[in-house]
Amino acid sequence: MPNVSFIMMEILLADDHSIVRYGLKSIIKSLYHDVSIVESENFDDVIRLLDQKKFHLVVLDINMPGGNSLNMIGAIRLKQPDVRILVFTGFNDQILAFRYLQAGANGFLVKNFSEKEVERAIKTVMDDDIYVSESVKQNFLHNIGGKKKLVNPLQDLSDRETEVMQLLMQGKSNSEISKILSLEATTVSTYKNRLFEKLDVKNVIELIDKHKIFSTSL
Repeated sequence: MPNVSFIMMEILLADDHSIVRYGLKSIIKSLYHDVSIVESENFDDVIRLLDQKKFHLVVLDINMPGGNSLNMIGAIRLKQPDVRILVFTGFNDQILAFRYLQAGANGFLVKNFSEKEVERAIKTVMDDDIYVSESVKQNFLHNIGGKKKLVNPLQDLSDRETEVMQLLMQGKSNSEISKILSLEATTVSTYKNRLFEKLDVKNVIELIDKHKIFSTSL
């Protein structure tokens, strides 16, 4: 990919909240002068725009109409393999961060971080590096170095079980999850039963409580 410092930078902001897009635009324009910013509020529109225009960066909310799954990363890569993808989400979940990075995202940023951290994330990804928060990075290094051995049941969930869990915590019904993930309703029930068993919970309220305990305890 050409050095973006010498050409017009093309950025796609994919988020269904206009105030979030407004804030991101302000930050990006303070970082780069020669920049063109396109906005999208649903994932179907993201795919359409990727067919029409070449982008250097996609800032992606993973909880938006038409999305809500790890497959969003693969769908973007199918359209534009070299585009940089910065996940920008309200989910403060370290395990989810690793799942999206493994799926092919270039960075994972939680929305409640400071403006300076958002700037750092964008610059890091645009410099062809991988961005994660310092806490995620340190926990990852502890894990691979064997310095921290915690039993975290969220790590035992498959990618699909993780997706079903996130949607259940958003209040989605089995039938809604079935449509979002393009799965049979019986398959959704199977994934739900599996994750309930793995996390030793009986309902969504207990699921949310357990997720709060373990999502940042890596």
